[in-house]
Amino acid sequence: MNLKDKEIRKKTREELYKAVAAGDIDVAQAAKMVRIIYGLNQDEFAKKVGVTRKTISLIETGKGNPGIQVLKKILKPMKLKLTVTSE
Repeated sequence: MNLKDKEIRKKTREELYKAVAAGDIDVAQAAKMVRIIYGLNQDEFAKKVGVTRKTISLIETGKGNPGIQVLKKILKPMKLKLTVTSE
């Protein structure tokens, strides 16, 4: 996948907003989609949002357990708000 491809980035943005609106997205998916929208690799994105590349990698693979502040940093560039609900 060419992360600089504008069509891929546009399609990913549309998919992200649709998934968020439907409440049908997990943290790993959202983090990766935000990064793709920016056209950045994990290292570049980590520097942009102020976390380590390892943190981004762990989140994207579903192996990480990010705190609320880290999630806010990742979502902030897309002007998305983090909402936590309990069932």
